[in-house]
Amino acid sequence: MKFLRNFLAALSALVVFSVFSLIIFFGMIAALEDTEKFTVKDNTVLKISLTQPLSDRDFEDPFADMSFLGGEVDRIGVVNLRKALNQAANDDKIKGVVLYAPSLMGGFALGQEARKALEDFKSSGKF
Repeated sequence: MKFLRNFLAALSALVVFSVFSLIIFFGMIAALEDTEKFTVKDNTVLKISLTQPLSDRDFEDPFADMSFLGGEVDRIGVVNLRKALNQAANDDKIKGVVLYAPSLMGGFALGQEARKALEDFKSSGKF
């Protein structure tokens, strides 16, 4: 009888621990979810800042924050830039783009790609 009592006590402790662990786990997942909604108002001007180096594509390095030597520099992907400009060209609420690029960091080909994306945006009739 003593064995059964100890077994049931351990089993109930395991169940309670599992339930609390799941609640905490799902609470952490819910806290990470981005719930802020962003709406674009009429006559919006899109500001694009090219203060980081350009790269072919943008990727997220999960270990960038853990670097002991200062970390990696954030990069702007030309693919993402082209995608953002295409979406802005098709959005009726966006009237134009302001580009802030004090010095273009990247190769000549990446600069040409960025320029072509801006020319495609300008051909939509927006400034």
